[in-house]
Amino acid sequence: MSTNYFKQELVTPDATITNGAHKRQTLESVVYSYDNNVSKLIIPVATPKIFELDFEDVETIKVLLTVTQDGVVKKIEDTATIEANHRRRISYIITDRLKGYAGKVIMNVYLDLKNGQQIDLAEYGFTMVRSAIDQNMPEIEEFYFKSLDDVITSLQVKVDQELENFTNGLSGINEGLATAADTMNQLMVKVDDNQQKIINQDIVTISDLSSIFSGKEILLQTTANFINKVSASVVENPHRMFSNMGKDTLNPNQFDYEISSTSYSDSAELDNRIYTTQTKVADQKRQVCSRFDLIADIEYKNPGLFDSLGATTLAQKVVTARKLVDGTIRPVAYVSGSGASSTAPGTSRYQVNLQIYGTTWHGGATNTTNKITMLEYKNQTGQRIQDDGCVYVVLYAPPSDGTAPSVVNIDQVYLEYQIKFKMSDLYAKKSEFDALTARVTVLESKVK
Repeated sequence: MSTNYFKQELVTPDATITNGAHKRQTLESVVYSYDNNVSKLIIPVATPKIFELDFEDVETIKVLLTVTQDGVVKKIEDTATIEANHRRRISYIITDRLKGYAGKVIMNVYLDLKNGQQIDLAEYGFTMVRSAIDQNMPEIEEFYFKSLDDVITSLQVKVDQELENFTNGLSGINEGLATAADTMNQLMVKVDDNQQKIINQDIVTISDLSSIFSGKEILLQTTANFINKVSASVVENPHRMFSNMGKDTLNPNQFDYEISSTSYSDSAELDNRIYTTQTKVADQKRQVCSRFDLIADIEYKNPGLFDSLGATTLAQKVVTARKLVDGTIRPVAYVSGSGASSTAPGTSRYQVNLQIYGTTWHGGATNTTNKITMLEYKNQTGQRIQDDGCVYVVLYAPPSDGTAPSVVNIDQVYLEYQIKFKMSDLYAKKSEFDALTARVTVLESKVK
């Protein structure tokens, strides 16, 4: 198992909470622009007695990076985390969004508390030096991948064109037997030429298209995630995530505290922006439940699919979806966590578990390191889709003992699944296909 390598791990001067403005503190470290997530700043936080602060009350640690490039001031927002073993030390891995930059970097650190208050904590300055490989880096070419609808439309146009050409070629058959025979010979040569062109140009022929309609299986790989998710809204993204605590693992309907939009953003992509949630209540374990609405996800990404299969009510869609995705559901989480040691009270042990809900919680994917690690549960049955159309995945850490907290750290959570169906299931009864079949039949009768 690979581990995170840090080229430099610098402890900054203390970030002290004061009753006045803080001064910028210049760091002596130099970061090379090619370095990618290998430079780590550890920020000790000093809290005088007159300013009491429990890090249990910190919801998010924000980092604002300010740089000047080509005379333009640019700002980059990021997040930091609390060091797992040091509750008053902040850990920040310098983002690779500074890649290629050369110059001064101003870093401001802010604390967002769970009660809505905010603290301007500290300001640091350091230097970025451009690596030789970053002097002239070409941009990556963008590629366009056709959707299933694009492919079907393209095939229909090409088939229609071939049929039209073929029909036009037969218009002179009634001019007389001799003329018809000559026309037919010329037409067959033309058809042979067209067929060869179709083969050479990798175009699907009528017979190829018919074989597809007659039962060839199609697989659509897709992912449900939290990209562009807004808390308390299902308009932009239908999926939701909840963070609760409990002595036992809660059932899906017991989770009721939805996370913030910022926390959704931190959990959406694998980018070292960590969503951390914890509790220090004794005998309680922190647990995070992701609710993936598969019915809404399928309808948004494949409009008309359920209607084509005769599913109109929620119950019918759930039954249909269970068949479409059976054996392909795969929850994935990049996560770490910790809780109280069972043998040394007051100290932490590293552990986080991933499970998926059926009639109860199933699975035992576990990470027992202090590093963000991928957990997954492959090839899950369609029965994991509950009657409400959702798939539920839980992440939880060992319970707190009142001193060592129960902590879950999430970099990314998502759900993969495949939709499996035959083209004939969707299009065999459509009027367009009936019309196409009728045209082929008429054409064949004229040839005979």
